Amino acid sequence: MDDYEPALEEDEPRGAGKPICACLTLLILLCVGWGIAYASYGYEIRVNATAFETRLTMEVMGDDVDLGEVCQVLRERFKTRDVLAKVEATKDGLIEISLLTTDREFFKPLLKGGAVLRFFVDVDESEVTPAERKIEVKRIRFEQESGAWDLSVDRYASYPWDSTAQQASPTQLLLRTEGRLEGDDFASFSLAMEANSRPCVAFTMTPDGGKKLFELTSNNVKRKLAIVLNDKVLSAPVIRSGIGERGIIEMPGQTSEELDELLTQLNSGTLPYELILVKEEQIRGSR
Repeated sequence: MDDYEPALEEDEPRGAGKPICACLTLLILLCVGWGIAYASYGYEIRVNATAFETRLTMEVMGDDVDLGEVCQVLRERFKTRDVLAKVEATKDGLIEISLLTTDREFFKPLLKGGAVLRFFVDVDESEVTPAERKIEVKRIRFEQESGAWDLSVDRYASYPWDSTAQQASPTQLLLRTEGRLEGDDFASFSLAMEANSRPCVAFTMTPDGGKKLFELTSNNVKRKLAIVLNDKVLSAPVIRSGIGERGIIEMPGQTSEELDELLTQLNSGTLPYELILVKEEQIRGSR
């Protein structure tokens, strides 16, 4: 018993360090929470704190215009490119865009109608004869030129080849509209590099879009998958197996600036209306 030593020497009362640990934990949680909030809302915070220099007043051309939708698409485009801008609809049906710079040339690509990407499977000879194919393609082209063609109700579609496509041909493909992928089927787009160091567009499907793409490609092995951008066929590779939620699209002849513009439009949505500049004014110091 003479050799007994206490297991702990309590120079301080028990629990004296607990308030400090609790404070440090709370501080860490606050910092993490602020980081998450800033990542989610940092752009909006900076926009609200910015004293803008120029205001562009735009008129939206079209019938039954949804100004809220237009404003949302524009906000997403500016946010995607990390360009500080405040976009608001006015009471008289116009849109005001407040910017930090007077160089409107920089913002022109962000005000364009947008990009529309679609995937189709081609119609093979088991469905139509070569003669029937020619007739259908001719019919669709005539209706497209006259403005009478409607993708949502027609059984088939047909588009000219893009001039930069490696498979470009005067002969247009006849495509099946059923099962096509477009719009909300795609979740996001990003810049990627092929093995030969050429830039391309990487796409990710939504969960539902991924299921649709896998079903479409799995059921049509050895047929062509037409990749159509802005009503032009970029390529039509032969389907070898089912394709899941991710893939890449070759973009021959596109510069880095053109790809940046395309990605902005694909990720932010399409503007089905034309924007016309009505007024430009200096608003230095305005928020």
